[in-house]
Amino acid sequence: MDNQQRDKIPSKVFAAIVATELMSFSGVIVETSMNIAFPTLMRQFGISTNVVSWMTSIYLLAISIIVPISTILKSSYKNKNLFLTANILFLIGLIIDALAPSFVILLLGRVILTGVVMMLVQLALFTIFAKSMSNLFISLVYIIYMAGIGMILGDVMTYALSRVGQPKTTQGNAILSTMQQFAGAVGTSITSAIVAFSQAGMGSKGPTATALGTQFAYIFLLVMAVIIFLMFLKYVRDEK
Repeated sequence: MDNQQRDKIPSKVFAAIVATELMSFSGVIVETSMNIAFPTLMRQFGISTNVVSWMTSIYLLAISIIVPISTILKSSYKNKNLFLTANILFLIGLIIDALAPSFVILLLGRVILTGVVMMLVQLALFTIFAKSMSNLFISLVYIIYMAGIGMILGDVMTYALSRVGQPKTTQGNAILSTMQQFAGAVGTSITSAIVAFSQAGMGSKGPTATALGTQFAYIFLLVMAVIIFLMFLKYVRDEK
């Protein structure tokens, strides 16, 4: 009997586990339902696809900012306080969404080519200072990069899905998600190969050869970002 009492999960711990599971489930539901809800939101508020896409963009931007600084938050504040704050903010967001009389309240503003420019700035900084970067410098610049990614990813997906038509939205969303993972794997392989090629050329795997290879890899990524910028510029002109 004593062993059973010791092994029994305290009610507070059980409640925390349930709350965490509910929050995780709610987050997945919100993220999954965004693109599916676009047609309804467009009819409800009388807005275009370009405007409604910023709901996803801002959501991804918030995630891309929170993830890099999560370590700092955990080391600076108690887990209980962070959990309570996250729950309160989540509930406030749901209430605002439910009571919003217009779509404008859900948006803080458009950031029409800002995301791409932030990517270019980050990659340019990494390219220039690849051989002499501190951990703090890497963290700060990486936050800029992730913020830029969050700004543009939603628009890219929305624009692509708008071209396939409503009947094929589900399939298009699945293909885009798959291609995103595939592109990430290919990009990682290419950049790793560039670093390895530099190390082989210098006959060493030391810090100097690795730093030089990393610089070459960032140059490659910077070129890709410039191409993305030109594509976005054309997209904006076409939309106008």
